[in-house]
Amino acid sequence: ETAEEIRNDLEQHSVLFRWEDYEHRYPFCWRCKTPLVFRLADEWFISCDEIREPMKKASATVRWVPEYGGRLMQDWLDNMGDWCISRRRFWGLPLPFYACDDCEHVTVVGSTVELKERAVNPKAVDALPELHRPWIDEIEVACEKCGKSLKRTTEVGDCWLDAGIVPFSTLNYLPDHEGVEGTIRSIRGPEAEADRNGSRRCVDGQSIWSNWYPADWISEMREQIRLWFYSQLFMSVTLHNQAPYKSVLTYEEMRDENSEPFSKSGGNAIEVEEAVAKMGADVMPWQYASAPLSSVFRFGYGPAEDVTRKMLTLWNVYSFFVTYANLPDCPEIVPDAPVGGRSELDRWILARLHGLVATSNDRLENFDAATTVRETEQFVDDLSTWYVRRSRRRFWKSGDDSDKQSAVQTLYDVLVTLSKVIAPILPFSAEELYQSLVPPVDANAPESVHLCAYPEPDADIIDQGLLDDMDALMHVVGLGRSARNEAKMKVRQPASRLLVRPSDARQGETLVRLRSQILDELNVKDLVVLKDVDELESFTVKPNFSRCGPRFGKQMNDVRQALEALDPEEVGARVEAGESVNLAVDGETVTLEPEDLVVERVPAEGLAVVSDFGCTVAVDTTLTRDLLLEGLMRDFVRQVQNLRKDADLNVTDRITVYTEAVGDLADAIEVHADYIKAETLAVDIHIGTPTGAATTVDVEISGSAARIGVTRVQAE
Repeated sequence: ETAEEIRNDLEQHSVLFRWEDYEHRYPFCWRCKTPLVFRLADEWFISCDEIREPMKKASATVRWVPEYGGRLMQDWLDNMGDWCISRRRFWGLPLPFYACDDCEHVTVVGSTVELKERAVNPKAVDALPELHRPWIDEIEVACEKCGKSLKRTTEVGDCWLDAGIVPFSTLNYLPDHEGVEGTIRSIRGPEAEADRNGSRRCVDGQSIWSNWYPADWISEMREQIRLWFYSQLFMSVTLHNQAPYKSVLTYEEMRDENSEPFSKSGGNAIEVEEAVAKMGADVMPWQYASAPLSSVFRFGYGPAEDVTRKMLTLWNVYSFFVTYANLPDCPEIVPDAPVGGRSELDRWILARLHGLVATSNDRLENFDAATTVRETEQFVDDLSTWYVRRSRRRFWKSGDDSDKQSAVQTLYDVLVTLSKVIAPILPFSAEELYQSLVPPVDANAPESVHLCAYPEPDADIIDQGLLDDMDALMHVVGLGRSARNEAKMKVRQPASRLLVRPSDARQGETLVRLRSQILDELNVKDLVVLKDVDELESFTVKPNFSRCGPRFGKQMNDVRQALEALDPEEVGARVEAGESVNLAVDGETVTLEPEDLVVERVPAEGLAVVSDFGCTVAVDTTLTRDLLLEGLMRDFVRQVQNLRKDADLNVTDRITVYTEAVGDLADAIEVHADYIKAETLAVDIHIGTPTGAATTVDVEISGSAARIGVTRVQAE
């Protein structure tokens, strides 16, 4: 409404040039969206020049994680202005300033005792419901210089005054450490509990504040460098000329999974109770702990599902162990079994475990939970997809077998230690694992995983040579799987050969030593280690048309045909050696230089080739009838195993298998009957219609339809 009055005034004075509307930014309250008005007002400030350098020196003694947090604090201190400590609010922390207009003296009240001593009506102080505005405004005090009755200044204090004094107020600094009577005591934490018990806690004759100050560690988002961390540093340097904390961890803003700021008005806020109910209490801290400190952290139900899937891998491993540990013929498990004599696979996973323990100790000591989470996830993946998968047959064995004993004991040791490693981040899952695994085996163990010491790595178990060898093996296996995928060859289809050109001599020696594992893992019959890639690749040779076209013109087609008539391997070798190639074209000899030709290396016929980090792997994709039948058999075994689950059979139950297979599938079952029986615990395979009691399924295996049935064989 003032705009028109201003316009009229300008027009009356003939100074208005033009009046028009234009679009511009305008401030609104971020909470209630009310338009805001900027106005000048007198406020209370603390002068900061005097304390700037002491604060910079104190900040430099702090360990900042990430390190740039310290640089941001130094930059803030370099550029900080005087601190405006007053706010105009109805309710809040009162500024204890009583200014006298007569003598211009400002009385500052420092405690409730002093307030009562200076109050015009001391009884009114006792009647205050709390020491906040508006109630405190009812108290008038006498000017300590002229005696005039004074009212408190109407402003309240900046909330960061209250937050910044936390290192002192929560530990009863004034009443216990400084011995100031009449000051407010903490109503929270162990200090309040000591007050309620009528005791004053102290250690070695010192106040609790002396024993707890400065704090070892404090954490908040990066924005708090100029707010909470700053206000605490300001108060602490003012009172004791030192930082109130030894280490500070900062992180970036948390947003929703679509990178939008959380907001109740925006409808994307997530209440903690709702999150716990939908995600699970451990999924939330795992998300938080895995967040990078230097970038925006996205939190929500989508990321929670990713965490849940990763955690499910661990629980699947646990379920696998429990299944076989509860069998009657499971070997005895002991709390502290020696590692000596265990298989190479067992020693490898234990070396990986203690490597994880070493990494976790180091990273957590350095406040780097994200690396601990990442390494734990990788370890659990290796545990599931490599160790457990490669050890399944060892758990299936019947009777008292030393290799089975080693496998069971090793997986037990891994799960127990892993429960302790993850305990600080996944407290509930860790406790569930621990309670299920430890008390039944060790009656003298601590009653909770959270009462156990954090694991320490055993350097003697971390066999780096073994770890390197297994990494080399897993690298080759990964390349082999990629080659199979590229050739669209199913995992259960055996291949005749795997050809490898290792990256170095050490890898080659490792592949020869671990040959059986590679053959089994990649389902191939033979491993060939090569010295070069010549056997794996062939050449394709084409004219470089950008050079040859203008030169030969209408003869270009004749040149191309003459080039195609040559042996591409010979031409490719000459070009790579920098030699020219001669062609016979229309009775004349034509010479082509290396730059006149386009030479490419391609996989040799019948091979799927993949390379990475200097290692080249090829899978022979040529399939004989024997290989095809074996592939059909393996698909049949998978269908029977799935049927066992559908029939809710125990892992030790013996079965009879029925099938109505025909053609190649029937031939495959007949040829590999003994293998099928061993894999599925079948006592017999009947070719024909399943009995009425059988659990059945109709399947199609590589184009062959079949009905399969299984029945449990009653134990004698």
